[in-house]
Amino acid sequence: MSSVVHPAPSHEIAGMEERESKRRRTTTDHVDKSKFQPGAILKVKVKNFVVYSLTEFQMSPSLNMIIAPNGTGKSTLVCAVCLGLAGSPALLGRQKTLAGFIKNGEESATIEITLKNKGDQKDVLITRDIYQNNKSDWYLNNKPTSETKVKAALEQLNVQLDNLCQFLPQEKVASFAALDQKELLLETQRAVDNKLFQQHKELIFFDDRKREIDAKLTEALAEKARLEIEQARFEEDAKKYDAHQKKQVEIRLHTDLLSFARLEDLKVQTAELKAKRDEIKARLDSYEDDIAPFEDAKADVERELEKAANESYDKRNITKKYETKLKESENAIEKVDDKIEKLKNTNRKLEERATEKKAELEKSTQILESAKEELAGLEIVTDKELKDASNETARIHDTMIEFDNRIDDLREQVADKKRTIRNCQQAAERHKAELNSNDKIQIFDMDSMRRNRGAVAVKKAVKLLRSELKGLRNEIFEPPCLTVTAKSSYYADYLEELVPFQTSISLTAISKEAFDKHSPEFMEKRNIHVPFRYLSSKVSPTKFSQEELKQFGFDGYLSDFLDGPKPVIRMLCDIAYVNDVPVAVNPLSDRELDALCNPRNGQIMFKKFFSGDTLYTLAKSQYGSRQVTTRTTHVSKAQIYGDGGISEETRRRIHEQIKKANDTAQNFERELVLLKESIESVTQEKEEIMGNFNHYRAIEGSLKEKKKKREKAEVRISLIEKKVDILKTESNKDYKQEIRKNRQRIKVLEIARIDSLCDIADTQCLLAKAAREVAIADIRKIEANSKRLALETLFKSILEGKEKLKAELAHAKRELQRLKDDPERQELKARIVNLDVETKESLIDLIQKYREENTFTEEGVRLTLERLQSELTLLGSSSRSSIKALERVVNQLRELDAKIPEYQGTRELENKKIKEILSVWEPQLNDMVQRISAKFSTIFPTVGSAGEIRVTRAERFSDWKLEIMVKFRDEADLKPLDSHTQSGGERAVSTVYFMISMQELTSSPFRVVDEINQGMDTRNERVVHKHMVEVACKEQTSQYFLITPKLLTSLHYAKNMRVHCIMSGPWTPNPFTHPKLLTLGATSLYD
Repeated sequence: MSSVVHPAPSHEIAGMEERESKRRRTTTDHVDKSKFQPGAILKVKVKNFVVYSLTEFQMSPSLNMIIAPNGTGKSTLVCAVCLGLAGSPALLGRQKTLAGFIKNGEESATIEITLKNKGDQKDVLITRDIYQNNKSDWYLNNKPTSETKVKAALEQLNVQLDNLCQFLPQEKVASFAALDQKELLLETQRAVDNKLFQQHKELIFFDDRKREIDAKLTEALAEKARLEIEQARFEEDAKKYDAHQKKQVEIRLHTDLLSFARLEDLKVQTAELKAKRDEIKARLDSYEDDIAPFEDAKADVERELEKAANESYDKRNITKKYETKLKESENAIEKVDDKIEKLKNTNRKLEERATEKKAELEKSTQILESAKEELAGLEIVTDKELKDASNETARIHDTMIEFDNRIDDLREQVADKKRTIRNCQQAAERHKAELNSNDKIQIFDMDSMRRNRGAVAVKKAVKLLRSELKGLRNEIFEPPCLTVTAKSSYYADYLEELVPFQTSISLTAISKEAFDKHSPEFMEKRNIHVPFRYLSSKVSPTKFSQEELKQFGFDGYLSDFLDGPKPVIRMLCDIAYVNDVPVAVNPLSDRELDALCNPRNGQIMFKKFFSGDTLYTLAKSQYGSRQVTTRTTHVSKAQIYGDGGISEETRRRIHEQIKKANDTAQNFERELVLLKESIESVTQEKEEIMGNFNHYRAIEGSLKEKKKKREKAEVRISLIEKKVDILKTESNKDYKQEIRKNRQRIKVLEIARIDSLCDIADTQCLLAKAAREVAIADIRKIEANSKRLALETLFKSILEGKEKLKAELAHAKRELQRLKDDPERQELKARIVNLDVETKESLIDLIQKYREENTFTEEGVRLTLERLQSELTLLGSSSRSSIKALERVVNQLRELDAKIPEYQGTRELENKKIKEILSVWEPQLNDMVQRISAKFSTIFPTVGSAGEIRVTRAERFSDWKLEIMVKFRDEADLKPLDSHTQSGGERAVSTVYFMISMQELTSSPFRVVDEINQGMDTRNERVVHKHMVEVACKEQTSQYFLITPKLLTSLHYAKNMRVHCIMSGPWTPNPFTHPKLLTLGATSLYD
């Protein structure tokens, strides 16, 4: 059966809803609800939701297939189911907020979902109104309610939207394959039987509780042992305590005695200072009578010295005045002398000037006549003659430049041809070297490799490792196809057959850390997406020794016949198990093969082995009779691990490249000969016109030289004529009157000079007299100063003695006052007053003893105290705390003796609970997994080689795993499904087959799978679709929703399934004018 869903235009919703309410009973009443499981979806209706204005889905109890082109709203149904059944937007992996699901331009959206209730109870109608502020209103059976009550109602119907096994939206398909195997086990139990899930959670809880108790018990027992050791130690310390206490009492008494001794010392110091103060005061009083006569004599000398200093100062000022006047007179004479000399020089020049100018005039006149005669003899060159010669030279020069450009172009072509020939020859040599090279990187040039995008990336990465990233070669190794060689061609064939192609071209990292550190250098920084493998932390040992392998008929393990870097060999051991696959170049006998393929004890010795040119693969069923099956594969000739270094295909391609390079070089050499001939021809033409160019250039040069010489002569004549005119004027000038005036000026200056000399003589006499008076005044000053210095020296010694006594007296007073005011004295007295009576009595006896021995000083008491402290140190560090610690240890031991039995009892109780739950849970779990695995292994060979579902047990119940084991090639081993090993299509088909295998067991009322066919080819999609239809359409199974964007031809359909075709767009018929289109395809219209 099928149906068509028409989203209605938003502006016609109101009228349609009114008509739809009148017709609603006629479209749903006929449905046979007995075929629906409790919790199954009967109907979904949305309004203004994502792309829908108004749409209604009538569901089938078995398989509902929703198909439509991308963008029409298939996944919108999944969103409606999720949000309408109280799911979070995070489960969808699309919009983060509820408002994002409201149709553009609308204020709110409404979702109505009708669910089948248990038994004959009324259907459950859940309504959710979503608003732009991300808030919602909830209705349960048309009555306002809360989200919490809606979830409680859904929990009663076992609806689990957060379980990927039940609800798998489009954006979460990849998350299912990446689901942790521990989580997969929990989610599978929850989907099949929630009771199993709860029992598993209880086992995890009690297991964690038991481990917590075990940790506490272990800690308590260890603590008890430690405390028993401490108890013995503290008992020994307590014995030392009494002796220690007695010595401390004695030390405390001597510590108090120090205050008495220190106070006694202070009294003695005070008495000594008082006596010293009185002595200094008496000596200071005697000084006052001795100083008076010296002070009077000092005052007289000071007055005499001041008078002599003033007289000396006055005389010196008079001397400076005469010196200044003398200097001024000397300067005036110098100025007069300079003026007289200048006037005499002027007269001499004036007398000589007239004669010089006449001689110079005559000479210049002769030069002028000679220049005019020379000008008359020079040839006159016209501008036209010079211009014609210049134009002809320029024309010929331009022609020569054209020839030079042609020659340069030809020479550049010759250079290009030579470079091309050289590059071709070098390329040919490189290709020849490649033929003889042992570098296997040439295998990446094979056609099959060049068509492989991963192989192309690997070649780039290898070249990068050999050049720019040499520093990584201790942590990153080249692919096995380049680094690993076999010891014979047979073993090379085996290696290529066993190792997957992707592994053969993968780089090897020595660890996970090295991979994480260096892989971004290729994939992110340089965008080279190269396959990587990294070494695991453990090394699997071999099962049999070399001698045992020989007994089986084998040459050894395949790894024994491989050479290459150890990390790469180890990687092949981790990935392809080359250290666990034995090989025999000579075929094994039938008896030997039978022993290996049909073991008597049922234990397979080797899952794979090579015999001759055949690979044997053995497998054992995990269920039923556990039969051993054998598959054989013919071993082909190695292409990438062969002995020849490079393949015949690569060798043929290299020969073709060499021939192409040589042919190209020969063609260019022929073109080179023609170019050289052209250069010679053009060069000859250039030489022919070179003679004309030289001839006209010489003519042009000669004319320019003649014209330049005549212009130079004309300028010279003009300059000489100007000079002659000036000389004529100056030679006729009279200087006698000017000379007479200068002589008169000289006489006046000489009279002034004589007057200045008379002033100098008078001033010098006065200056000598003043100098004698200054000398006499200085002598008087020196004598007075000497007297003053002698008195000051004597007076200073007297005053120093007095000041010294004053300082000593002041210091004695300060010391005495310091002792009186010393806080220490008050503190000592207060300390003594505060002592108890018993201590004071003990101290009085001690003081009397020290006074009798004449040792009652602070130093004496302190020496005794130090001796007592040394004796206390020898007694050890025992203290009252040792006794307290002993009491504390004893109390703690009592507490532990009470706790340990309690912990042991609790642990036994937890063990008992675990055993009770485990005895019920584990058989049911095994049954569930066996049934899922049986179905999975039955249907999986239609798309792969083999598959099964396994439970991996662990010490902790939280670590139990559910593994989906698959293989898509017969020669491969079963491997867990994950996001790293299988391709996207392989994961998709494995995921949907796992969900199909659960269909008959699941307790979920419905299951949703959105676009699970992504990445599948058409064949697998048809096969998967068929199995899904067959399983989902069985009676008494949960409801199924399959959302897919395409409809392939020749798909398998069942009568019980319903196909929902979504039609939308501007071409969609208007349901307002055609109301029946809103429920087009509903069973009421054609059943």
